[in-house]
Amino acid sequence: MKFFSFLLFPVLLFSCFGVKSPDVIEKKASDFNSIYDWNLYLTDLDNQDKGNVYIKKELAKSYILQNDWQKAELYLQQAENLLSRRLDPSVKYEIWAYLAQIAYKKANYEKSMNYITSALDVYAEDPMLLKLTRANIYYHQDNNEAFDLYQSLWSSNQDQFNEKDVENFYSILVNHQLWEKAEEVLLAYFNKEGFRPGIGVNLSIVYENMNKIDLSIQSIFMDLLYKRAYGEISNESLIQGINALKDTVDSEYFYILENLVKLTELQVTSISADPSPFGSN
Repeated sequence: MKFFSFLLFPVLLFSCFGVKSPDVIEKKASDFNSIYDWNLYLTDLDNQDKGNVYIKKELAKSYILQNDWQKAELYLQQAENLLSRRLDPSVKYEIWAYLAQIAYKKANYEKSMNYITSALDVYAEDPMLLKLTRANIYYHQDNNEAFDLYQSLWSSNQDQFNEKDVENFYSILVNHQLWEKAEEVLLAYFNKEGFRPGIGVNLSIVYENMNKIDLSIQSIFMDLLYKRAYGEISNESLIQGINALKDTVDSEYFYILENLVKLTELQVTSISADPSPFGSN
């Protein structure tokens, strides 16, 4: 689960005596040209019916999609105050789940954990994977339970790990010197999301400890290439970075570094001769 990608998953709603009906929301977000128009529609409904928990919840979600966490939290708190025992458990779960994630974002871990507990108590299916947020809280608290929870969630829900989740899990695996597992986690995330800054450095550490020095060198080179592509370092700095690796590896691997320098110099010469990415006309 990407930590703040908040999927608008379908919830099982029902009406009964004393519980407001969601049917008052006759339109869907997809009926509008923008999230702002959707928000205006919901605001108008809320002004007409201040006691409808479903409107409050949808308004909160519309603000989440606009990255307005303050207003989202305000409407979620209002929705929480309208909860009743007869309300569908999945609705309670969703409200508490968003409140838990907002509290986590604010580093209020105790409050976030309380919301997580409340949400999972009423709806154990956990479609928003609050257990992963719980694992992240354990990580920040240096709780040993983080390791087992990350392991379990990786086995069943690795596709929902975002970059920060992977970084936390990787850090624990390194502390336990579980290099093969660390490699698996980093490569799985790389294959899913593509290259990200730091992956090359982390892979380099893993491969060095697995005594796969050639892969370690290639991984750090990948990070340097990324920095050059985004203008963080120059071609000269890239070459200097490659040559500096000679101080950290045995001479038997110098040929790899020399080949990488030649490759980089060849790319620089090619770009200087023809700056057009498509070649000459």
